[in-house]
Amino acid sequence: MSDWKYRPDIDGLRAVAVVLVLLFHGKLGFQGGFVGVDVFFVISGFVITGLFLKEHHAREFCLYDFWLRRVRRILPACAVMVVASLTVGYFILFPDDYQELALSAIAVQTLSANHFFLKNTGYFSGNGELKPLLHTWSLAVEEQFYLVYPLVLMLLGRLSRRIMVAVLVILALGSLIFSEWLLRGQPASSFYLMPARAWELLLGGLVCLVSPQGRLHHWLANLLGVAGLAGILVSAWLFDANTIFPGISAALPCVSAALVLYANSQNSTWSGKLLSFKPIVFVGLISYSLYLWHWPILSFARYLNGGRKLETSSVFYGLAASLVMASLSWKYLETPFRTGRYLASPRRLLLVSAVSVLAIVASSKAILFRYGLPDRFDARSQAYAAAIRSKVHAHSLSLQDLTAGRVPTFGSETGKLQCLIWGDSHAMSLVAGLDLACKTYDIKGFQVTHSGRPPILDFIPRKSEFLNREAQEFNRAALQFAIKKRVDFVVLGGLWSSSVTTPRFEECFQSTVNQLIEAGIRVAIVRDVAVFKAPVPLQLATAVMTKRNPEQIGISKRIYGVVNNKANEFFDPLATDRVTILDPAHRLVDEKGLWRAEYAGVSMYRDHSHLSKEGSLRLEPIFARWFDLGVTTGPALSGFPKSPI
Repeated sequence: MSDWKYRPDIDGLRAVAVVLVLLFHGKLGFQGGFVGVDVFFVISGFVITGLFLKEHHAREFCLYDFWLRRVRRILPACAVMVVASLTVGYFILFPDDYQELALSAIAVQTLSANHFFLKNTGYFSGNGELKPLLHTWSLAVEEQFYLVYPLVLMLLGRLSRRIMVAVLVILALGSLIFSEWLLRGQPASSFYLMPARAWELLLGGLVCLVSPQGRLHHWLANLLGVAGLAGILVSAWLFDANTIFPGISAALPCVSAALVLYANSQNSTWSGKLLSFKPIVFVGLISYSLYLWHWPILSFARYLNGGRKLETSSVFYGLAASLVMASLSWKYLETPFRTGRYLASPRRLLLVSAVSVLAIVASSKAILFRYGLPDRFDARSQAYAAAIRSKVHAHSLSLQDLTAGRVPTFGSETGKLQCLIWGDSHAMSLVAGLDLACKTYDIKGFQVTHSGRPPILDFIPRKSEFLNREAQEFNRAALQFAIKKRVDFVVLGGLWSSSVTTPRFEECFQSTVNQLIEAGIRVAIVRDVAVFKAPVPLQLATAVMTKRNPEQIGISKRIYGVVNNKANEFFDPLATDRVTILDPAHRLVDEKGLWRAEYAGVSMYRDHSHLSKEGSLRLEPIFARWFDLGVTTGPALSGFPKSPI
């Protein structure tokens, strides 16, 4: 494809990709709109390969010039967006969040944003929506690919086209297999890492290399183009956050994008003419800047809203602002830098680029050195926001450590009686209060917890198959550990609402309780706490900042019941002399029936669903009452109340 020329349909396809991303991020339909990023990857691979072939055929390809063009294309607009985010963050982000923004800004400058967010967030999590630079992970993937791919093409350029295609096919298949393999144990790595995404960009390159040599029948080209557009839209409509992705699932949007590019490689088809419509092409032209600006604007808006979901009108205002910023960025940053109107001299460009990178890194380091500049906010809002750091006893125990007996302990190390808490991250958040009660009653505690693994034998939550491949073995080992240690008390805690609707939940849970009872163990089932729609510390802190009363933030008992009644109604009949139901509502619901987010100026949660240390400590009297009954009734295991305590 040495006759590379500008194709407006490619910009039209970029428009489709960015609009899908905007609809997804704005929660305006198309829950699978994240596939727009995959479409971008395919387009990038196609364009970069085409430009290489054009210059290679003319013997003009220069690696230095290639990377220089990438700097002109990517860095200026991105740098301005990062600086703007740091500036806005100064006025509205609380210290911990401002420090994380600074860290992510450094990651963007070092082309490692995908690795940073792999370690610090989940793309589909509500927490991720409050990270203004989260979207730069995809830029990092492309940048890392650009460092390697031209070297591969230079090596293959000396060989025949057939061999070049064969090698790229092998590399693409290897990347796809790697992506699918990672999904089995490290799904986040499959999503964020370049080697697991490279096949998508390589697919675009392959389309460029295998463009039809003869004339493609017009009817076939039309069919392929329409099928490609349909495939992109279908995947964006059918996929959602529960889709196992990327891996083979990403083949639908990627192959569909490849079909559109291939179908219009000779002459414009129906799809090509549609995509070449001038308003659509314009959106494609500004798509990079639109992608850059829309996410921080929406993220900051959500942050100011206490992390809660934005009203549809607010989303539209945010997207309108994004469109304005993108248009200005494209006209005054992207285009002048790309065409060489600004900093035409490569030396000056590289010098200014180096200075901008160093300035952003230095500014970010200063933010970190000053601990997020806490003096920007009053003491009360800082106290609420600080609850985010409350992650005591957050142990995700490995199966290997559990089977080897290397289990975290709490309570009294010399206690004759022993207690074990078993469950997921919601069980972890109970440990601080349980620890205090254990110390009061001279009881030694063991913590057998792992995120996403409810304490139920022979059970795997439907939505967590790939995250919990060891769940059954882990829970069986937990039971054996309890029996081997001859523990006296077992506390079961979990996000029950996510499991109760799964087939076999009741059967497996009943079996778990029965086996504990048969082992002579007293069992406490802790009802789950209320789950908020946004991070509680942020809601409380922004309430103070906007002069609202934080004491009125909470969940009504009715809303709590909608989410948790099914599980609670199943648990209550299980109460016997050996099984007790513990209800956090006795300590967290006020006299007005409000499940409070705070008491006495202290946040009861560290995020939207996990108790803070202070929230957990507030439950200590519930555990103490249970221990008091258990210790005084002795081996007969009698005397426990059948109503929740």
